[in-house]
Amino acid sequence: VFEQLVFAGYAELPIDPRFLETHAPHIYGGFERIIKSQSRDRFAIALPRNDELPEDMESGDMSRADDETKNQFHYFAGIDSVLRLQRAPLAGLRQMFESASALDTAAHQIACAVGYFCDEHNAQIERHRQYQGSLAMRFADGKRILRILDYLPHPHRTEAPDAKVHIDRSGLTIHWESTHPGLVLWDRQG
Repeated sequence: VFEQLVFAGYAELPIDPRFLETHAPHIYGGFERIIKSQSRDRFAIALPRNDELPEDMESGDMSRADDETKNQFHYFAGIDSVLRLQRAPLAGLRQMFESASALDTAAHQIACAVGYFCDEHNAQIERHRQYQGSLAMRFADGKRILRILDYLPHPHRTEAPDAKVHIDRSGLTIHWESTHPGLVLWDRQG
């Protein structure tokens, strides 16, 4: 994985398909319940959580209808407690949160392992180190979010619903699953 990241800027990891077969349906089903809820507004979170830039991090349920049309839910560890305080109707969503937690934990473990190998490589460079400190520790202590996205048809674009061209700002993005093929990644050569 580390060599793929250095060479291409991304890496593909083999995972046991049963992992997603177990968790994805719970996440999709729970997200659909939130979207259709009469109390959907209670799933939106206005917590001032800043990222490292520092800019506001989005949390909870959101809709967007600008250059992209989508529903999105940003899960973070402990979000169910925040939603409980907002009196969001959480009945029937336990499995969604447990499955989101499982994916979040697995992504965190992957990120920390990648950080460890980056640290090992960085330590071998001696005079030309790329960074100070430990990337593994930054990943271990960093803020993380699990994004659940539902792209909708756009009123001004006729092609299939999809994300616009963008660059992720995160230290590492784990892309678990899509409902249809279409993810395109740029390599270092563009």
